[in-house]
Amino acid sequence: MCKLNNSNASSKPILMVYGTEMGSTKVEAKNIIEVWEKDNISVELLMGDDAAEVFDEITPAKYRLVVVLTSSYGDGDPPSGYGKFLYKLYTAAKAGSTPLQGLEHTVLGFGSTGYYTFQNMPRLTDRLLGELGSRRFLQRVEIDEMAMDLKTNEAEVQAWSTAVSDHYAKGSNVATAGPPVCDWTAPESEVFEKRLGPDGFELGPETSKLVAPVAAVAVAAAAFAYYHFYM
Repeated sequence: MCKLNNSNASSKPILMVYGTEMGSTKVEAKNIIEVWEKDNISVELLMGDDAAEVFDEITPAKYRLVVVLTSSYGDGDPPSGYGKFLYKLYTAAKAGSTPLQGLEHTVLGFGSTGYYTFQNMPRLTDRLLGELGSRRFLQRVEIDEMAMDLKTNEAEVQAWSTAVSDHYAKGSNVATAGPPVCDWTAPESEVFEKRLGPDGFELGPETSKLVAPVAAVAVAAAAFAYYHFYM
């Protein structure tokens, strides 16, 4: 966990949650925070799993905005240290609760179009945050690491960062802010659902579905060994 605060103690901070596999997203998060600090913006930076541990404390009484920076991993899975946060989002959404009512959010996603699961975690996160009552104040930005011009990516990240800081400075009231600026399906909507356990890792096939095949294999192996032993 990393807390970065400024002298303006009267302002509620931004909660920045990140998920990263190789560490690059965390570096990007810290670079953004460094710029925000110069504008007297208070930020609390938490890895996804750490945010999951204090999920009940993510309320409008404590935070001004929630921003998420994350990539996907493997088959569109949560990156290391992020799965527990996604599990919390899924669980609350399944219960039909809206614990994030009164908060606003936006997502900055990182990924590569070389994978068919491009931006899966950012998209799922954006959708679930909205389902839990948070208002989307800025459309999700999807960074493609396969882009030919890396300067374009840098410009998109900077534009997103500036838009967040500008919105924070306005100090708008969520109750009078109106509907979300857009639906989570913008700019793209293809997702691959994940079924996670409390530990943040994807669950495998149900045990009951494995019992019969495993038992059948064991019986066949025993019969084969019996036959060859006595023959």
